[in-house]
Amino acid sequence: MFNQYLITMKPKEKNYDYTQDDLDNHADQLNPNNDAYWQSRGEEERPEDWEDRVEDEED
Repeated sequence: MFNQYLITMKPKEKNYDYTQDDLDNHADQLNPNNDAYWQSRGEEERPEDWEDRVEDEED
């Protein structure tokens, strides 16, 4: 299923080396168990029913 909220990492410059913080932030935004995932989608934090929401997206 296509995730319309998928965050892509585009280099700032052609030879840009991502920092560990860049990579960690990117991974957090793709992990529904992480607050950053939900914050990048307009929520304040991970909702209590996050597992149900993720399961619904997969259907």
